[in-house]
Formats: sequence, C-alpha cells, structure tokens
Amino acid sequence: MGADPDAITPPELANPAAAAAIRSEFAEKFGVVAEEYAGTVAAALAQLEQGNLAVAAGETDAAIGFWRDAIDDLSGNPNLQAIFEQRIGHAYEDDARWLEAAESYASAGAVEGYPLRHWALAEAARCLQQAGEIGRARELALKLGYRRPGADAAAAPQRDARRTPADPSGALREHSAPAEKTSASGSSAPLPASADRTLNPHVR
Repeated sequence: MGADPDAITPPELANPAAAAAIRSEFAEKFGVVAEEYAGTVAAALAQLEQGNLAVAAGETDAAIGFWRDAIDDLSGNPNLQAIFEQRIGHAYEDDARWLEAAESYASAGAVEGYPLRHWALAEAARCLQQAGEIGRARELALKLGYRRPGADAAAAPQRDARRTPADPSGALREHSAPAEKTSASGSSAPLPASADRTLNPHVR
C-alpha cells in the first residue's frame, strides 16, 4: 500500500476502486451493528465509524446523516450526543460551512455535563468569526471567559479593583461589554485570545 515502515495510521490504498469497495463493505457491516443494537453505545460507535468512512469517501452530508441518526437514538445520553454534535461541527468546518459548524459546536457546548463544553463553545466562537459574524463571536467569547471553572473566584480581585467611588457597586463596569474597536477600513478587531484557535487546537 506504500506505507512507511514507521507509519501508525493505515494509508490510502493505491487502487482507489479497491479502497471504495472496502469502505462500502465495512459501512454495511457497521450499519448492521447500528440496526441490531440501536440505542446502545455499540450502535453509536458503529454509526460514528459509518460517518468516518463516508467522510473519507468525500460524502460529508451522508456522514452527518449517520451522526444525526445516532443523536436521535441517544436521547437519554446528552454527553454522547454532544460528542456527535462536535464531530458534526468538525465535518462542517472541513467543508468551510462555518455557520453550520458554529451551530453544532454550540449545541455540544450547551450540554452542562459535557467535559469538553468550554472547548466546544470556543470552537463555536472561532467559526462565527470565520463566517464574518464578529459581534456574535465576540459576545460568545466574552461569555465563555466567565463560564470557565473557577472564573468567578479568579475574577473577584479584578472586580474589586475596578470599583470606584463613581460606581461603588462595580455593576456598570462588570456588565458593560467593551466597545468593539474598528480599523480605519471599518473592519472589527480580532477576537480576544481566549477564543484564539491557537489555544484550542483542532484535534480530530
């Protein structure tokens, strides 16, 4: 197959027709598992792999269809649903469908018990920025800063320092968002570093 001796992932077959046939064969096998064990983790994993095979074949919409079916079957497991929403976001992002990607990431981030919810929300903000929705991206990124675990405790000294005689409660400064700076061309300033992609590498 042309793989290097130290390769740790299987390479694409040199014969595209053979590769397509193998994908199709295993997609069918995963489909049987998904059907026989519908609603279980085993079925969800099978649907995940069905989607991955569809992505490898360049069929993004078909992959998303498999993953949407898994979400429907996992109605009692929001954390697993969030995993699929995040995978759907990745697929949309690979196709530069930024708004759809942002929506899927935001859906994953809306699950309170999902361990990667803050990461998903940061990804949603980044995709909104890529789509040109700078205001929405900034708003989400600023909210995300206050949603981080321990953010309230860390921010307390800063809030106390910002309180002045003119604003003894500090309420005005705490709840007023900073004005969005614009360049001479009228374009908005980039997102704050908390939503920068370098802090949230796109890991598959």
